Amino acid sequence: MSCRLCQIPNDEPLIYEDDVCYIVPTKENKGHDLRVMVVLKRHTAEPSVKEFVHCIDRLRVFMNSNCKTKDYHIVFGTHATIPEHFHTIGCDDIVNESEQLMFDSERVVLNSPVKNVLIGIPTHNESAHIYDIVTKAKRFGYVVVIDNGSSDDTAIVARKAGAIADFYTWSGYGLALQEIFNFAKYNKIDVLITLDGDGQHNPDEIPRFLQKIQSADIVVGNRFKEDSNTPLHRKAIIKGINTIYGIGDSQNGFRAYNRLAIENIHITEEGMGASLEILNRAKEFGLVIAEVPCTVTYSKKRSFSSDLRHGVSLLETIFWGVIWARPYTFLGIPASIFLLSSIICGSIVIINYADQHYFILNVAVVAGMSFIIGILLTAATFFITIQRRLLKEIRK
Repeated sequence: MSCRLCQIPNDEPLIYEDDVCYIVPTKENKGHDLRVMVVLKRHTAEPSVKEFVHCIDRLRVFMNSNCKTKDYHIVFGTHATIPEHFHTIGCDDIVNESEQLMFDSERVVLNSPVKNVLIGIPTHNESAHIYDIVTKAKRFGYVVVIDNGSSDDTAIVARKAGAIADFYTWSGYGLALQEIFNFAKYNKIDVLITLDGDGQHNPDEIPRFLQKIQSADIVVGNRFKEDSNTPLHRKAIIKGINTIYGIGDSQNGFRAYNRLAIENIHITEEGMGASLEILNRAKEFGLVIAEVPCTVTYSKKRSFSSDLRHGVSLLETIFWGVIWARPYTFLGIPASIFLLSSIICGSIVIINYADQHYFILNVAVVAGMSFIIGILLTAATFFITIQRRLLKEIRK
């Protein structure tokens, strides 16, 4: 059976067309002065993230140029009459009573200070929360959910809520963030919002981040500026890390990034250490970091083993970040001390053997070990310095 949406380019005049999608007026205006739909040319109900973002972006550009009202709505295909072929409706904000209920739950009103907004949600086994999170978040932009190795139907539920969800067999918070940043870079996103998919963050607070990002490169949510039910042991650990990094809430995944931050931050951490790696990169490039208050709700307890893995990952990131930022201080100085020690101990061994013809074995061992460690630290200092220089040249 042929698809009616696939036949439209052959049968009707189009407002817009490219290799990926087309835009055409809807047959019924339903009380609107402007009502159109963007349709993916490829016959599928599940477009790729790139296809989805492209379609919404083309529709957004068209609505910005042609909509006479202050705001406009983009309504995803939850109520689509042809659900097996992806398409999305765009219309002005003239809403009749029959549409009001649908718009209250399904619409995306792109009236934020920055129009090209992507909301990225890394998630794992969160089918119980993801529908509500996506429904709230998509009012402020288009939503990408990265399902990293869930054993439940998180990705399916996210798609039903109106997000584009990609499922991966691997598991790792940092890996999911890498995918989100790659999508944002590829699609030239103006602002990227990240938040967790476990219900801890409230998408209704996204406007705070969109407003603040006008005067900063990165905006980090601070749970300690609002009432928080953060467990005491987590609060102590987080505040300790905050002191090291000079920021109010270094472990908060509710963040906003502008285009400059998106283009310059390259994530290599695969686990929870990615949150600190981003801050390291921000300091390296001199990016401006601001904070806004946000709520963090703990709806479930994490196991001790999960907290332990999280802590180890953070310690590893802190250690590496400190060394990367100041290799001469944390590698070069110890290298000099070990080499000096090897010279002193070696001199004692040589002088003692020359005078008394007696070989001091333990001092010789210390001299040899100090020399080896000193050389290794010197090589590491040199290697990291060259890497930093190369990265600067590449970025230029």
